[in-house]
Amino acid sequence: MIKNGKTVLSLTALTLTVIIFCLIGAGCSDTEEVKGESGKNNKEEIVVLTDFSEAKAGDVIKFGHYEQDNNIENGPEDLEWIVLDVNGKSALVISKYAIDGVYYHPTMAEKTWETCSLRKWIKETFINAAFSEDEQKSILTVTVAAESNPDYDTDPGNDTEDKVFLLSVNEANRYFSSDEARKCEQTEYAKAQSSLTFEDHQETMPCNWWLRTPGDAFMKAAIVYEDGSINTQGIQFHAAPFSFRPAMWIAIDE
Repeated sequence: MIKNGKTVLSLTALTLTVIIFCLIGAGCSDTEEVKGESGKNNKEEIVVLTDFSEAKAGDVIKFGHYEQDNNIENGPEDLEWIVLDVNGKSALVISKYAIDGVYYHPTMAEKTWETCSLRKWIKETFINAAFSEDEQKSILTVTVAAESNPDYDTDPGNDTEDKVFLLSVNEANRYFSSDEARKCEQTEYAKAQSSLTFEDHQETMPCNWWLRTPGDAFMKAAIVYEDGSINTQGIQFHAAPFSFRPAMWIAIDE
């Protein structure tokens, strides 16, 4: 019993009141806390689309599965993707979270996006691990431009034909309005895969995610730092297994 002055409200009546309150939509939707530009806490309702045909830039969709909680025993979890652009019956999406930790290329070598080990791993391993055969049919093969670095004249190599790829520097600027928008959280699995083990301690790399654009030298690739800023000078390929944040074009008319 809840007593308030002369009024006594039974637990049953209170429960009924809460149920009615929820039914009229007065505050029982799933929300997450976010910080706006003012720094104050706001409540933003998270909507994950199931009908891709209604997708628009900024929406979140679920597509594919991948290990994320770092508990292999309970199987892979649903992958969430942010819609960056919609063009007719297709949409450009990028993973909402950094989902793995990988080297762009594991050795000091002159590599481009076309020839790096990361691209090979995506084509031969990641796609089959994350998507069923039917899901792969919805992923479009597109021409991925070998875009030049806006600040350096490093040769970007040749255009490629890919289903899954990394964004370029220009695309990371075009599709994200600010450093804040580019900031990304790692899954627990990505944190584990982004760890470097030394003799005395284990260091987990922050959520710096790879871009496909070359840096200021043939052995570097541009990267988005954990604060969302873009380092066009780049990081050496083999420096660390930085975060993997894949992008792709998918059909949304099915």
